[in-house]
Amino acid sequence: MDGMGFVEEAENLTHTENEALAYKSTAIPTVDLFFIIGASRGMDITPLFAKSFEYCREDSVRIALWARDIRGGAGERKLFRDVLEYVEQKDLGLFKRMAAKVPVVGRWDDMLVAKTDEGFEHVSELVRKGIEEEAGRGDRSLAAKWMPREGDVAKRLRERWGLAPKQYRKYLVEHTKVVESDMCERRWEEIEFEEVPSLALARYTAAFKRHSAERFGGFIEKVKSGEVRINAEAVYPYDVLKTLKMQGEEVAEEQWKALADYTKGQAILPMVDVSGSMGSAVGGSHSLTCMDVAVALGLYISTKQKGPFRDLMLTLHSNPEFVSTKDKGTLKEKVDAVMRM
Repeated sequence: MDGMGFVEEAENLTHTENEALAYKSTAIPTVDLFFIIGASRGMDITPLFAKSFEYCREDSVRIALWARDIRGGAGERKLFRDVLEYVEQKDLGLFKRMAAKVPVVGRWDDMLVAKTDEGFEHVSELVRKGIEEEAGRGDRSLAAKWMPREGDVAKRLRERWGLAPKQYRKYLVEHTKVVESDMCERRWEEIEFEEVPSLALARYTAAFKRHSAERFGGFIEKVKSGEVRINAEAVYPYDVLKTLKMQGEEVAEEQWKALADYTKGQAILPMVDVSGSMGSAVGGSHSLTCMDVAVALGLYISTKQKGPFRDLMLTLHSNPEFVSTKDKGTLKEKVDAVMRM
C-alpha cells in the first residue's frame, strides 16, 4: 500500500457507539445505500442515493423499491418519495418504470411526487387506468382511496381527467369502497371483516367490537377455527404488538399466527435487548418503543422457525441468558416473559 492508500484507509475508519473499530464506507455506493436505507427514517437519504445512482442506476432503484415494499421490505414511505422525485429529474424513463411498481410495493399516492408535465401526465394516466381496472373487477379502488380530494395535486389530476371539482370528488367517492367510508356512514353491518386490510383491522378493532360486537366476534371465531383467514400481509411484527397493547388479545393473536414465515428454514438464535434504554419512542411515535420492535422481532424469529432454536432467545447482556417461551401458550404470555428478561 502506498502513502496515499494508507491515508485513504485511515480516513475511512470510524468507531461504533460501543467504540469498536469500523469502516465508514464499503467503497461500493450501492452496498452503502442498502446498508443505510433500512434504518434511515427521518433522514435525508437523497445525497447517498444520488451517489449510488451515479454508480449503478438499476441496482439503486431496486434497493429503493425494497425500502418501500410494505410486505417484504422496510416499508419506508417518505424517503422512497424523496428518491422517486430525484429519479424523475434524472431519468424520466426509469421514473416511469418505478411508478409502475408503486401500487405493488407502496401506495398509489406515492407517485404523485411527479413535478414535470410529462411525469405527472404519465402517473395521472396510471391512476385513472388503475381506478377503472379495479372497478371492472368489482374490487374496492385503492387508487381512488389514496387520491387527494383538494389541493394543488387534486387540481392537476382533475384538469388532466377533464373533470370539474364536484365531478372529480364524486368520481373518487363512487369508486372508493373502503372500510373507513362504511364507518363514517355508520354502515357497520356492511363491513366484510375478512376483506378489511391488515393495518385497518388492527387499528379499528375497538370500533368493530363497540359497534358490531356480535358479527366481529363471529368473525374471530371463524378465524380461530380456520374457516376464514385474517388479513396480516401488510403488518409488521411490531404492529401486532401495538394491537396487543391497545386493542386486545384476540385480533393480535390471530394476526401473529397469520404473519408470513420469512425464516426460510434457517436456525437463528435472536439476541434481544430489553434494557431501560430501549424504552425510548421510535420515529416520534407515542405508541411504539425501541423495545417493542426488539421484542417483536425476537419473538417472530424464535416462534416462526422450525429449527433447534425455536422458542429460544438470548438476552443482550454482559452475562447472556437463554429465555424460553415454549411453555407460554398465548402471544401475551410470550411478550410478558420476554419483557421480564
